[in-house]
Amino acid sequence: MLETLSDPMITEDASPRLSAMPVEGTALDLFLRPSPDEAFEWSVSLNGHCTDWRDLKSRDQVVGLVQLISADGDWLIIQSKNLDYLHVGRYAQVMNVGRGYHVEVAHQDGSVVHNWRIGLGIQADDDGNAPYGGPAPSQRLTFVAVTEVLDSWLRGHGIPLGYGAALHVYG
Repeated sequence: MLETLSDPMITEDASPRLSAMPVEGTALDLFLRPSPDEAFEWSVSLNGHCTDWRDLKSRDQVVGLVQLISADGDWLIIQSKNLDYLHVGRYAQVMNVGRGYHVEVAHQDGSVVHNWRIGLGIQADDDGNAPYGGPAPSQRLTFVAVTEVLDSWLRGHGIPLGYGAALHVYG
């Protein structure tokens, strides 16, 4: 005689019950399902000199922007157009940290900012996100990983499978 497993969230045909609670309407939803059709602008800091904000013309432009930040300490910000004035939208920050790149994506709503530090694997979740703290080894990404994360994020798909994110809330 076979024993059966009893799980109140799974029906007899192994499909989930409709009463399962979806993850929506939370801060996590802002990260997982951002709007893919919004306009973005970008700025870089090279050797301590910042550019003015410029319109992001396409996702293809991102590869060239990441290539610009080739020296340790250079950084790139891509943000919702006029985020500095509207205080509602999202942004990504990428910094060259010498041996890789440090990447954070965030959603701002007024004075509250949900900031996720991105890394490889589930270890990145546990490595944390301390303000002014450098990235843990799992959170140092390669050039290819940075472009993959930014492309997925700009498309409105959140971060790709295989990456983790540690949340810090400001405000």
